[in-house]
Amino acid sequence: PAAPSPVSAMMSGVMLKTAIYGLLRVSFDLLGTPLWWWGVVALAVGLAHESARAGSLASALASARRGAVASALATPGHRVVTLTSTSGERLATFVVLPDGHGYLVRDALAPLGPGHTYQLWGIVAGRPVSIGVMGRAPRAVAFTLADVTPSALGITVEPRGGSLTPAPTMVASGAV
Repeated sequence: PAAPSPVSAMMSGVMLKTAIYGLLRVSFDLLGTPLWWWGVVALAVGLAHESARAGSLASALASARRGAVASALATPGHRVVTLTSTSGERLATFVVLPDGHGYLVRDALAPLGPGHTYQLWGIVAGRPVSIGVMGRAPRAVAFTLADVTPSALGITVEPRGGSLTPAPTMVASGAV
């Protein structure tokens, strides 16, 4: 059996909290007026559990990402694409599979301020095609190219939300 998806894991946590709330509610109704500190205890237990749960979900997502990248690098016919700045500094490395899936392997992109995002572009038949918005500080990026093989990849800095056309200057680019 497959491991539960992150959404399924989160929903099971929500259901567990709902059940605990229901048990406490019934108990308090049967016991009469509850003491105020019971609520504080229940809240503290719930917060501690959710903090641990969030940490384990983040760890599971990071592990899944590493597994996807490792699997991609082991796939026959994959291409490793290194994106460099105009000064030759390596800023990002992607792996692109023959079926069009791609993953960010590593990056050295500086975090951007609020209101800006990195955007990934593919150069197809000499024209830029948006592959997707990567966020202010990309760490996990996956994409799928449907029925096209770009000759190059490039990254620009765009206003938050991305752009339909790339900024005039690519932060980094590299041949596929």
